[in-house]
Amino acid sequence: MSRARLPPGAARAPASPLPLVELVRGEIDAFLVERYHIWDHAPWILLVEEAGGRFTDPTGGHAGDQGGGLYSNANVHSQLLTALQYPRRGR
Repeated sequence: MSRARLPPGAARAPASPLPLVELVRGEIDAFLVERYHIWDHAPWILLVEEAGGRFTDPTGGHAGDQGGGLYSNANVHSQLLTALQYPRRGR
């Protein structure tokens, strides 16, 4: 996770995508993960979207094979993309 893009006081992400369960339950609003494998994302993209959330990969697309991405509820997704300047261009 790129700590430089997080607001002060934000918690560091754990080493697994399990907080996505909290996102699906509505207990958290967003989860940014980087440097993960496709098998870490393929099921979660579907689960989050079926629960009404959204996913954007580091290229601005929707693929699970790009190493990570931003998962969030649909209400805040666009605002988070803007606030985090995600995805970063010129990667």
